[in-house]
Order: sequence, then structure tokens, then C-alpha cells
Amino acid sequence: MRYNMQKSVNIISVITVVAVIWGSLCFSGSDKIYVLIAILMFSVVLTAWNLWKTKTKLTLTRFGGWFLTFNFFLCFYGLISYYPGGYSLPYHMVIVGAVLLLNENLKMNKNHLIPYLNSIAIVGTIFIGTYLIIAEWTMIAEKVPLILKGASWYRLGNKNGWNSNSIALHMSLFSVITSIMLFISDEKRRWNIVAYGLQIVILLLTGSKKGFALLVLPMIYVPFFLSKGKRKWKYFLFGLLSTLLVFYLVFNIEFFYRLIGYRIIDMLGTVGMISSGYHISNSTQLRGGMIQIGMEMFKEHPIFGWGWNAFAVESGFGMYSHNNMIEIMVSMGIFGLLMYYFFYIVCFIKASFFFRKRNMRIILLFLGCIVFIDITSINMYGSIVTYFLLMICSNFERNLLLYDRERKADTQ
Repeated sequence: MRYNMQKSVNIISVITVVAVIWGSLCFSGSDKIYVLIAILMFSVVLTAWNLWKTKTKLTLTRFGGWFLTFNFFLCFYGLISYYPGGYSLPYHMVIVGAVLLLNENLKMNKNHLIPYLNSIAIVGTIFIGTYLIIAEWTMIAEKVPLILKGASWYRLGNKNGWNSNSIALHMSLFSVITSIMLFISDEKRRWNIVAYGLQIVILLLTGSKKGFALLVLPMIYVPFFLSKGKRKWKYFLFGLLSTLLVFYLVFNIEFFYRLIGYRIIDMLGTVGMISSGYHISNSTQLRGGMIQIGMEMFKEHPIFGWGWNAFAVESGFGMYSHNNMIEIMVSMGIFGLLMYYFFYIVCFIKASFFFRKRNMRIILLFLGCIVFIDITSINMYGSIVTYFLLMICSNFERNLLLYDRERKADTQ
């Protein structure tokens, strides 16, 4: 049998990316550092072999230049900050190394980016999803009967102390990629359907409002803006009906309502979008207060900010702001804000100018997801998956080739 070098490179690269994402999601604290270091040591060897086989040179891309520049100043702010806590140099360096490793793997697969990302989504969903469910199985088996009786509640991750919103963030990344593949290609359709079903189950089990939003958004956007020809309206109708079905399940089926439906109702009521049938959402109120205090702190030191971890110490909340923009504004001022979001702006302008190209519309979808995530969490310091999304935008922004089947469909 003839050796297929590209297939071998692809398999090794997919395993590397999934392993890094798994390590960043399923571990925390010092365990996370040790696991990621072990994965990186093994993955660097494999990536170096791939680079040698594909004769790919180590070059500094625009994403790499921006990423290293911003993280250099982030490191500087963290080391000189007057406010203790909130920054670890070893942890930060491991995250930077992991992001650069993922970027090299994306570069090696630049000419078949869509199927490569699809493989990551399928393998990542099945491996990480199965790992999560097995690890939480005893609590799932215990809680599900009680939830059905209305006597308890549960969010995936509770048993092992994992962040349910972080689980939802990672699965929503996979679901966006899978939904794109489902609507633009027939390749690996059965595997994509299996992966998409598992993504929906896990996202609902997390009870995450932002995970739910990121699940629903592509159902409308992808079939309308990415499908072509006669398939467009058929897929759009299918996406619309799927969205309505998900809403029906979440708000009318008791089991799903107790997982996530009531949390959405409480949030909408707290912000004044509905007038009755809700309870005050403490988390929504808390985050609203954090935004208000954060803006007041920003006005006091608008240029270079207060310093790293200032919000947690000075705001009175005793924790970070749960908002990437607010955290940067308070910590690094307008200087840090413009530096971080410069890359977003460049990708957005390019994608908007060339909106007729499908890969540019994919960029806008990913950018929309990232901005939504930024509003509800802190990403610039430890979120590998957010930087991974920006890498994808960078590669599409450079007009890399889309899947062959997709390009043929454009000509029909």
C-alpha cells in the first residue's frame, strides 16, 4: 500500500489539536500546566516531523505577530502589577506555547482547511464528549431521575468541578464547524450528524445560556449565508425548523426546561425583556453590576489602565469581571483594548469588503461568536479555544482554498 504522507500529517495534526483542547478544558490549576506541558512535549516532536515532511518553514504570520505582541505586553502588565494574584508566568507561557503550536498545525493544513477543521470537530466532539460523560456518569445517573420529577437540577461538570460554561464554549466551537460542514458538503455526513447530536446533548446538559446561543446562531446563519443555489432555501427552511424545535424542547419539555430553559427565562426577565413568570437571575445582575463598575474604573485611568488584576481587588466584587472587554479596559486601558481588538478589526474589515466570498462570510460567523463570548467571559489570558477561532479567521482572511467539493458547488 502506497504511503500517504498528507493523510499521515493530517491525522497527527488533528490528534495534536484535540489533545491540546482536551488538556485545556478538562484540567485546572497546576494539573492543567503539567498536562499541557506533557502534551506539548509530545506534540512538538510530531509537529516538527510534520513540518519536515511537508517542507513547511517556520514563518511569523500576521496572527503570530499580533499574538506575540499582545501577550508580551500582557506578560509585562502581569509581572509589574501592583495588585497581587491573577497572573502566573508559567501558566501564561504554557498557554502561549500551546497557541503557537496550534497555529503551526493550521498552517500545515492551509490548503484543505475546511475538511481539516471538520476532522478536528468530529474527533474532538466524540473523544472529549465521551470523556466528559464517562467522568460525570454517576452524577448524571443520579440526577436525571430527580430532574424529571422536578426535585433537582444539574449542570454537566458539577461532579468534577469543571466550568460548565467552558465546556459549552468548546462544544459550541465544534458545533459551528460541524454545522458549516453539514450545510456545504456531503462528505462525512454520518459522522457529522453523530457529532452534531452529541454536541447538542452536551450543550444542553451544561445549562449554559451562551452555549445555547452559540448553538442556535449557526442554524440560521450557515444555511442562509453559506449555502448555494437551490440548496440555499431548502437548508434555510431546515435550519429555521431545527431552531424552532430546539426552542420547543428547551421551553416545553420539563427535563430540558430544568436544565437550561428556566435560566434563559430568568435572564430575560432580569434584563426587562419579559414582565412575568421569572425569578431574578443573580448571575445576570452580578455581571451587569460588574460592567457598570468596570466602566467607572476605566474612566479614572483610561489610557494605560489600573494594572493587571485591578478589577478583582478594587471593584469590591473580589473576582474578575466576566467580560473580556471590561477586563482589558480596566487592566490595560485603551492601549490594551486597541492592541487586542486590532486583529478583530482587520479581519472584520477584510471580510466585510469581500463579503461575496464564502470564506469571508465564515470569518464573520466566527468573529460574531468570539465577540459574543468576549461579552460573557475572560479570554485574552487563558482561553486557547478563542485564539484558535482567531487563527481560523486569519487563515480564511488570507484567501486560502476551500474544500474542492464546495468550490465545484459554487459553479453549478
